[in-house]
Amino acid sequence: MSRRQSSQSSLSRYARGSEAGELENRSMDFCNAFWGLNDPGYEVLLARMGIAAQTVDDLKNFWKERAAIEEEYARKLVRLSKQSLGQGEIAELRNSLDVVRQETERQAGQHLTLSITIRKELENSAAEFAAKQAHHRKTFQAPIEKTYKQKQQNEHYVAKAKERYEQDCHRVNSYTAQRALAQGKELEKIQLRLERAQSTVEGNKRDYQNFTRALADTVARWDKEWKTFCDQCQDLEEERLEFMKDNIWAYANAVSTVCVNEDESCEAVRVALERLEVEKDIEYFIINHGTGSAIPEPAPFISYTAADPTPLKPMTRVANFARSTNRPQSFMAKLATPHTPADEEPAGSGNAGVGAHSRGNSYGHLTGQDTGPPPPAQLPPLGGPSPGPSIPPIGNSAPNPYHHPSTSIGSTSGPNSYSQAGPTPYSQVPPTNPPSSIPQARRTSYQSTPNNNEMNAALTIVTSVADQRTYNVPSVLERALLVSDTDNDPCPLVKALYDYTATIEEEFDFQAGDVIAVLATPDDGWWQGILLDDSRRQPGRTVFPSNFVCLF
Repeated sequence: MSRRQSSQSSLSRYARGSEAGELENRSMDFCNAFWGLNDPGYEVLLARMGIAAQTVDDLKNFWKERAAIEEEYARKLVRLSKQSLGQGEIAELRNSLDVVRQETERQAGQHLTLSITIRKELENSAAEFAAKQAHHRKTFQAPIEKTYKQKQQNEHYVAKAKERYEQDCHRVNSYTAQRALAQGKELEKIQLRLERAQSTVEGNKRDYQNFTRALADTVARWDKEWKTFCDQCQDLEEERLEFMKDNIWAYANAVSTVCVNEDESCEAVRVALERLEVEKDIEYFIINHGTGSAIPEPAPFISYTAADPTPLKPMTRVANFARSTNRPQSFMAKLATPHTPADEEPAGSGNAGVGAHSRGNSYGHLTGQDTGPPPPAQLPPLGGPSPGPSIPPIGNSAPNPYHHPSTSIGSTSGPNSYSQAGPTPYSQVPPTNPPSSIPQARRTSYQSTPNNNEMNAALTIVTSVADQRTYNVPSVLERALLVSDTDNDPCPLVKALYDYTATIEEEFDFQAGDVIAVLATPDDGWWQGILLDDSRRQPGRTVFPSNFVCLF
């Protein structure tokens, strides 16, 4: 700050006051604006060029320091991104924390790029222009300073010679006047002094004339060189101002690019957080890591003195408690009802600005975006009366098949009757995407061997959709299909419209025309069933996309 103030004061000393009046020549050229008695323009213009050189040097140092700051910041961000952040977390919270670390590392790369850009494009160009100014000082300013000094020296010689010549002339005139009044010896003395003065005045006159001619030559050369120097200074100043503008503009663009990229990183974090729903992460933890609901009873007393002291099998009871919570009622109501955000966007509105972000409701159906054709209608209840309220399926969002068959399975008045959902014929083009991603609960491999109790549970699953989240015994469901002949309500059948290749181990491959027995129809569009081709049916693979099939 002190250097800046001194620079301003050094130039402010030459500022024109209001009393100076208007310029005689309104030309905005240096070569017409920096003249005057005793050459005041010389000091002003050289002060301006010195300040210009100092400014470019300050700018170069500024870029150097800013690049170092960005580089250090980038290194610290890289170290931060390598630190552990929720390493033991699961589900969407783990994904969100991973996105935070990834975007932090990405931001580090952006700041490192900014550091390199400042150093290579801004600092180097400022150094090049500073070198150009130094060349100008050495090539053009140094000679003009030499000429200016020579001109000042000649002016000094002329002034001294003029002073001596003028004094000698005054003495000659004085002695001449005194001689007219003097007599005798006094006249002789005055005459002698007059002769000496006349001889001196002739020498001073010659010196005065010579110095005047030399000054005239020096001034002519000075005028020419000063005019050229003024033009060169104006060219350099115009170039410097343009350079400063472009250089700082490039800096603003580089920083703005980093800001845009950082906003994109923040948007990526927000998008990851949109997928984080409290109730789903809780369900994921319970389904994948729960240890069961069987509460063991305390060991009973066994009398080993009795005739048959055989220990009884351990007894258990099922946990069926009502949850007690200290959470606010507003939060519990939010878990129980779908969430409709205030900043929800119309369908198909595209990307919104910062702050407008759609959120999924508590059942996983996304809002604020085009959901495409509606999901397929649910199959009628598989045997038995109409089920009670179903629990929402575990998943990210509702299915969004882009080319879903317009004819689907729908429930009618009878428990075993099926109808066409619409008159439009099937599309002959396979869907570009199956339903939305498989819920995490289905990605668990099942290795259990069914017993009689599990068989009964499987029959319950086949004949009821009261709990569409129950996917824990797929091998038992296969057996349930084989025993469906003993039931009055056999499993419904669907036919594959297109070929499908499984993407995870719970899915199975099928070809167009294959017949599949449907075991369960969850709301997420990923149904469960058995391929009725013994040669290609694989145990444990029961999941298939509903928008690839139609009613058989």
